[in-house]
Amino acid sequence: MAALAQVYGQMLARAPALTKYCTTFWICAVSVYISQRISDTVSLKRIVSYSAVVGAPPYSHYWFLLLERMRVGSTESMVLDQVLWRPITIAWSFVVGAYLNDGSLKNLGTNLREDFLKSFRNGLLIWVPASLINFRYVPSQWRVLFIDLVHFFWDIYLCTVTMSKKKLSAE
Repeated sequence: MAALAQVYGQMLARAPALTKYCTTFWICAVSVYISQRISDTVSLKRIVSYSAVVGAPPYSHYWFLLLERMRVGSTESMVLDQVLWRPITIAWSFVVGAYLNDGSLKNLGTNLREDFLKSFRNGLLIWVPASLINFRYVPSQWRVLFIDLVHFFWDIYLCTVTMSKKKLSAE
């Protein structure tokens, strides 16, 4: 395990955004696959599309860099993360999920009204402690990976909500 961490650390030093993109893509792809298995709606197109657009872009890489440049403490970083960043990422998941469900955004408003606040509140139960741990104890170069590991479980939940069988149109 130490050798794997060392190789990953070297890759982060050479190409941080690309390394995080690739790692996040695969973690997200597996979690989306699991959520689709739960919903009995497996679609390789949706797995790849969702993972490439929602999960994989190194959004968190740049967000964490911004927070570091702001030089705020761990509690302030967590509050900013929950008040600014988390609602945006949840809403983005709903936008992409709605589009992947039927090729349009016609159900986006309904999906947001029905599930956004519930998802955001449920997310606070996970993301507040995860963010505090991340900003207090995890070295900055490992923060995205830590969040990605938490995201693995969150994505299963969120994909199940945003791409549930009742919302999927017939393929």
